[in-house]
Amino acid sequence: MPWAPKIALAALAVTAAMNCSSPEGHRTVAVSILPQKYLAERIAGNRYRVAVLLPPGYSPESRELTPGRMRAASGAAIYFRVGPIPFERANMASLVQANPDMTVADTSAGIEPITGHGGHGDGPDPHLWVSLKSARIMAKHMMETLAAADPGSADYFRANYRGLIADIDRTDEVIARLLSPYRGRTFIVYHPAWSYFARDYGLVQAAVERDGKTPGPAGIAGIIQLAKREGARAVFIQSQFPSDTARSVAREIGGDVVPLDPLDPDYLGGMERTAAAIAKSLGEGHEKTD
Repeated sequence: MPWAPKIALAALAVTAAMNCSSPEGHRTVAVSILPQKYLAERIAGNRYRVAVLLPPGYSPESRELTPGRMRAASGAAIYFRVGPIPFERANMASLVQANPDMTVADTSAGIEPITGHGGHGDGPDPHLWVSLKSARIMAKHMMETLAAADPGSADYFRANYRGLIADIDRTDEVIARLLSPYRGRTFIVYHPAWSYFARDYGLVQAAVERDGKTPGPAGIAGIIQLAKREGARAVFIQSQFPSDTARSVAREIGGDVVPLDPLDPDYLGGMERTAAAIAKSLGEGHEKTD
């Protein structure tokens, strides 16, 4: 860690000893990543402020948590965990020590993990939220936790939750229609962040990176051959990861390097944009070859 834990925790103890309200007078809940913020804000409405611990540009597979982000959680009444992401595992003990009165809710309970493939070794793929099926489960955990913490606002949270689920369902229908012609097809990514999305819509994700490492020449050649065989004309990248190898693969297949953001703060809009980009990369003129 690039900072001294004892100093940070001492500062946090002072903050936590105050109260669980933001400067604006709202109580605070904390989340790990921006897509969770979208879900939490839709449900909490004007009853809670939502603090995000992982800032834009950082990967949830990192382990760095700055003192400033620690302080954002120190006054939180509730912390909504994603589940199996390295960022949370590395910092959970410190977060709880700094704010022992904080309720910790694991929103991944009930989500079937993808394990053993997709570039994450034998552990579960941590990118649960890129599935709208997962998002429904996470949102329900958030609603139930907020209703239990603030019974007087329970009906308000439930109404907001129903509106959110209706929007998730509409987005799911749009994406399913868009991707249905490409069921069974493979799309190429640098970092394997889209396993749950692929599972939902009958696609196959093939990653350049494996277990956090760029492959050697033989591995890259294999990805290029796969992309040509599958008619894939894009390599999808994230801003949090290097892109040189992805660009080399894209040149070899006559395709483009296309950014996709699994941490898009506009969660539902980002999911639709992801589907549109994948459909375009597999669409007319990009037929699979045997």
